[in-house]
Amino acid sequence: MSAKQIELTYRRVVEFEQAATNYRPLACPTCRVGVFDDMKFCPLCGTAVTGAKALSSHLRFALDRMTARLKAALQEIREATEDVNNDHWHQLEGGVIDQDKEGRFRITHDKLKERVKKQRQMLNETKVKIEPYYAAAMPKDIDYSFLEAFRGIVILSSEVDRIFATREAAMLAASGDSEMKLRQEEDEGPITAEETVLAEAASVS
Repeated sequence: MSAKQIELTYRRVVEFEQAATNYRPLACPTCRVGVFDDMKFCPLCGTAVTGAKALSSHLRFALDRMTARLKAALQEIREATEDVNNDHWHQLEGGVIDQDKEGRFRITHDKLKERVKKQRQMLNETKVKIEPYYAAAMPKDIDYSFLEAFRGIVILSSEVDRIFATREAAMLAASGDSEMKLRQEEDEGPITAEETVLAEAASVS
């Protein structure tokens, strides 16, 4: 589902691209290694892969769609990064870039610190406009880190917030049940094997 254009910093573009490359929507039921949703067998142990392919394929389609849309932005980032690098290599007289015996460019400590500062500034402040494409459905167990990386680009921010809230509520409920059980055991004492047998006998009669 396409939407109106949004602005992303260079850093968000890079983080999305890395997450989209590393995303494995399914896990092998045997060894739990991450696998792509179009794989039939686990590449590590050979187990047949099964899972919510219909759901995961929606997200994979959106990821592929956005990766294609971001190609120009990624090329722009690579060129900007190269410009920053070239501005900070150590130069000899006449503006010739200094190199070691292996042909690697040299850089002074001060220039290295300056280059890192410039790169951070470029990544955090420079923005590009893109048209997001939101997935129609998602796997239920998608990792938190991927949810944040995909937020607003292939997954609506409101949907990410809803997933976070649902998971937090489930964790609190599970924690509350455990705490209630613990308090009950503290009040009544742990259930003994004899009490268990008597309770089972009572239920049968």
